[in-house]
Amino acid sequence: FAVSLPYPLLHGAEARAVFELAAFHGAIGWKVNGAGGDGGSVTVLLDGEEPARAAFQGPRGGFMTNWAYVYGAAQEAVADGSLPKAVLDDIGWARYPRVDTGRDSRPPLGGIDLGVAAFTPFPDLAVEAVRCITSAIMRR
Repeated sequence: FAVSLPYPLLHGAEARAVFELAAFHGAIGWKVNGAGGDGGSVTVLLDGEEPARAAFQGPRGGFMTNWAYVYGAAQEAVADGSLPKAVLDDIGWARYPRVDTGRDSRPPLGGIDLGVAAFTPFPDLAVEAVRCITSAIMRR
């Protein structure tokens, strides 16, 4: 079972083995965080947003980190009658746990996961691209 990795420099033989195992067990893909270099990392995607949200809103749902999307989708589902209001009433939030004593937690980006990596050789263009992509005219 072969897996093609998008940024080979981020991964060694151990990472390749993890991706092959994840793919074998049904992972739907991965995303690269950062622009490579020493600060890059990879996230394995184990499920799509909709199946994950459905499981979260089900009787055995526990927690999910995609707060804004999940809460908004639950509100819409209650409004259209496809989700009991009790499920929406049961959804709450908490800040990411802190790792270092005395320092606030640093939750990951949400929404559409846009940011400018510390390793980019083009920070001004990257910021311009993020502003363009998130502008009101592009969100229509």
